[in-house]
Amino acid sequence: MSTTARRFGGVRLVLKWSLMAAGVVCAGLIGASLLRSNHQKAVSADSTATKTAGAPAGRGAVRVETTRPTQSGAGQVTNQIGSLYAFESAELFAKISGFLKAQNVDIGDHVKRGKVLVEIDAPELMIEVDEAVAALAQAKAEVDQMTSRVATAEADREAAVAVIAQSESELKRAKAQHSFREKQYYRIKELYELDSVDEKLVEEKQDEMEAADAAEDAARAAIVSSKAHVTAASAKIEQAKADVLNARAKVQVAEANLSRAKVFVEYTRIVAPFDGVVTRRNFDHGDFIRGAEHGGEMPVLAVARTDKMRVVVQMPDQFVPLVDVGDKATIKIEALPGKTFSGKVARLANAEDAESRTMRIEIDLPNTTGRLRQGMYGHVDIEFQPQAAVLAIPSSCLVGQSKDGKGSVYVVRDNKVYLTPVEIAADNGLQVQVSQGLQAEDEVISRHDGPIQDGAAVEVSKKKSP
Repeated sequence: MSTTARRFGGVRLVLKWSLMAAGVVCAGLIGASLLRSNHQKAVSADSTATKTAGAPAGRGAVRVETTRPTQSGAGQVTNQIGSLYAFESAELFAKISGFLKAQNVDIGDHVKRGKVLVEIDAPELMIEVDEAVAALAQAKAEVDQMTSRVATAEADREAAVAVIAQSESELKRAKAQHSFREKQYYRIKELYELDSVDEKLVEEKQDEMEAADAAEDAARAAIVSSKAHVTAASAKIEQAKADVLNARAKVQVAEANLSRAKVFVEYTRIVAPFDGVVTRRNFDHGDFIRGAEHGGEMPVLAVARTDKMRVVVQMPDQFVPLVDVGDKATIKIEALPGKTFSGKVARLANAEDAESRTMRIEIDLPNTTGRLRQGMYGHVDIEFQPQAAVLAIPSSCLVGQSKDGKGSVYVVRDNKVYLTPVEIAADNGLQVQVSQGLQAEDEVISRHDGPIQDGAAVEVSKKKSP
């Protein structure tokens, strides 16, 4: 290549690089110009928005739609999971130990209240009944014996009383005889002193007087003895009566022992406590069954009442104050698609579980067809009864988030916005029940076309029906 050609090629290379550098510089200038233009537009837009927010009603004011609160006429509805339980269920244990003699039912059998389901063989219990019968008869015989002793003691006492009367009569006769003999003695003694009679006659009359005196003393002693016999007879009567009471107490003990023995005989039969269905069987014919009092931990049978079922719902804490007995409930069972069951809240626990913070509620459902089974579950819609004296507004009227039953709404007065705090009674997502903070004539903002703030002027375009 010639020297001229090389020079020409170097000039072209320098020219090429110069043009590329110029292009980069131009591009940078154009980008900077665009950024400045966009920034100026943004600043202009913000300035316009600020001026609009503070502008007087009419030209440039934010347009809003309002609604007036209405009296709440519908209750809130909550959807919870519910489980089915038999209305009544019982595990039937054996009270006494023995061999399974007869089992008249099996799983799935329907039973009536009082029907004998199981019989247990325990012959020693029948022997105890016989012993109790004999002991009762012995106790009753002892009562008769003690009663006879009372009668004997009373007869002895009456005889002793009669002897007292006889002795008192003898005493009177002895006194009279003594008085007579004493008079004879003194008369004969006077005659003797006048030498009219012999001394021997005086001695005879003295002997007769002394004999009458001794007879009088004997009569007195007989009375004392008879009274002692009466006292002894009375004591025997009281003792005999006490023996009668003791014997009658023994009769009561014997009767109680007999009743107890008969009760244990009744325990050899297990009967149905109510109308229901046998849901479990744990023993077969000939098995040895250990009584519950002797370590038996397995029930012989289990019976459930299924003509009526309980739907159990664990109500979350936020709905506990709203639920009441009588609230309507609609149940859809997962295992029975297309079927809907209606009922009412039948009972409340009136206390929350400390761990789950839920309260047990129950709904009764008739189950005449038997399609509802224990263990099934489904969705339960419970319609709470509406609270009285509350106003309702659309949920879209709330400003920001509500917490602890308190929220805020925008109220328009004289074409100006006022942020108003309210107390929320219930919120079902569509409608809010307000217990305090609003009046029925208040205009509450439900929709606005731009940003608004407390105290700003607005233009009410139309009122939205609640």
